[in-house]
Amino acid sequence: MNPLFVFPLIASYLYFVKVAGPRWMKNREPFEITNIIRVYNLGMVALNARFLYILLKKTYLPGGHYSLWCQGITGYMDEEMKGYYEGGWFFVAVKYVDFLDTVFFVLRKKFTHITHLHVIHHTIVAVNVWYWGLFAPEGQ
Repeated sequence: MNPLFVFPLIASYLYFVKVAGPRWMKNREPFEITNIIRVYNLGMVALNARFLYILLKKTYLPGGHYSLWCQGITGYMDEEMKGYYEGGWFFVAVKYVDFLDTVFFVLRKKFTHITHLHVIHHTIVAVNVWYWGLFAPEGQ
């Protein structure tokens, strides 16, 4: 994933949730998006549960290929590892979809939920998963 996509996306997220979104919602009624949020949350739980299952099955559970101790990056690429890479990049994309929970707070005018810690968390996770996917998807 190109940094020319990643960093403008993060900057847009930060600008919307801290500046543009609150300004835009200032004189508006909160949106009623409860059902959209429920579907979003259910989808995110299902996706992340699937990622956890695949991760544990392929790595640490019996039959997996990883050690509980640190293991380096080999650079080895076979069909199985290619599948890990593709799954990893899908995981990275899902972490950017996670930005929507903060957007939903803005649209519902739940500004007290948008703490600095919340925004910093989403920003750091987005940068970390991009960095991981780019430089060390097979190592620990």
